Amino acid sequence: MKANNTLFDDVIKNIRNHPEFSDLAEQIVLRGAQVAFEIRNPTIQQGVMYGILKEEDGRTAVSNVLFETLIINYFVSVRSTYALTASGYVEKSQYVRDGVLDMERVLRRFSAFMKAEYRDEDGTFIENHGRLLFLSFLRPIINGTGHYAVEPQTRKNNRMDIQVFYGNQEIVVELKVWRGGMYERSGYDQLVRYLEARGVEKGYMLSFCDNQKKPREDQTFLHGGHEICEVIIAYRDA
Repeated sequence: MKANNTLFDDVIKNIRNHPEFSDLAEQIVLRGAQVAFEIRNPTIQQGVMYGILKEEDGRTAVSNVLFETLIINYFVSVRSTYALTASGYVEKSQYVRDGVLDMERVLRRFSAFMKAEYRDEDGTFIENHGRLLFLSFLRPIINGTGHYAVEPQTRKNNRMDIQVFYGNQEIVVELKVWRGGMYERSGYDQLVRYLEARGVEKGYMLSFCDNQKKPREDQTFLHGGHEICEVIIAYRDA
């Protein structure tokens, strides 16, 4: 994925040069939008013509995992803001000790970054861009030693599961939008099922909350035989 490749270059060129197609691709790969496949839609038709989109169970999907990863990485790179890269938040030495990535510290520092830089944004902005901002934060920290992958089946219902591979570590992080305490247990159950499927003992949950105050403090606890570290970002909390 790092080497120059004419096919990959063409994918990114088509996204960069066509704003409506770019918006559709972002909606699908990052927000899990369920877009009905209609070949008469000129934007979908354009994606099919480029070989980037396809029909899958009546919905519009990216043609393959390689293209999907490429597109996610492109949007992450574009989203990397000056505020992030110049802030010192993503200096790798803060998060890696003896070759081990401290994901809990990554999540807590990302929470601090969000409160510092995005306090004035509304809930719609964070719901639409929070996932992308986190991946933009994570990528320079793990670059060169690790990589991440997004679980395609979780990019809907306001959640996204991310696998982070760093050295010998496999780390699972679930991103979600806070919808209130009544949804908590089902969220923990979902994460535990995914941890069991991956054979991972500990998982991480990052919740974006539009409240002025956190509904509770961050916590680490046992659920379903697995350890879960949860960080809630109430980014407008002074």
